[in-house]
Amino acid sequence: DVAGEDEAAGNSQGALESGNAQALENPKRDATCLTIVEVDLESLSDPVMAAPTYRAVARHLWIGVKHSTLYAQIRALADHWRPRTLVADATGVGAGLVSFLANALPPGVVIPFDFTPHSKSQLGWDFLAICDTGRWKEYAPPAAELESETFWRELEFCQYEVLPGPSRLLRWAVPDGTRDPATNELVHDDTLMSAALSAVLDAQPWHADTGPTTIIRAPDPLADLDKGF
Repeated sequence: DVAGEDEAAGNSQGALESGNAQALENPKRDATCLTIVEVDLESLSDPVMAAPTYRAVARHLWIGVKHSTLYAQIRALADHWRPRTLVADATGVGAGLVSFLANALPPGVVIPFDFTPHSKSQLGWDFLAICDTGRWKEYAPPAAELESETFWRELEFCQYEVLPGPSRLLRWAVPDGTRDPATNELVHDDTLMSAALSAVLDAQPWHADTGPTTIIRAPDPLADLDKGF
């Protein structure tokens, strides 16, 4: 999930990458978030689910970091993890970053996602289906990990509304201006949107591992005909 950069950010790159709000001109802005998931294909063999399970294994959060720096860091993470698929928010400010990543990574790895009322609605329904069927697994974070704490806080404050009509359009987000009463800090939904983008992976052609391939060679049906001539 891609956010805009902060042109007036301080020079301390380490502070920016760690989410230090004091280093930013606009410290309450949205964040860019990357969720790394392991795709567990074992649930494909379940006749009811017949779909993968997604295990979150890491989460990265950047606030106000320039997109040129984000590009370099995401490229480095891609070199480390070697992802099969990267689902990326290509809406608005994210379009340029996603285009650069698509050109840098192997063909077909990057799947751009454009947020519209309808696409976000479908993404919400699909992510709910993953969660309701037990196919989303969160990792146990180290104590006081910022990224994990942010994710659970955003889940707590997220609200949704199903609009009347046959399309059952789902509106869901952390409402603008929401503050955590315990800290009075603004609450966004960047880590939540990043996790939800995993639902796009359900449309990929996953196949369960059934072991080594065995080829059974059938006899040539024309071989017997040759004996009669």
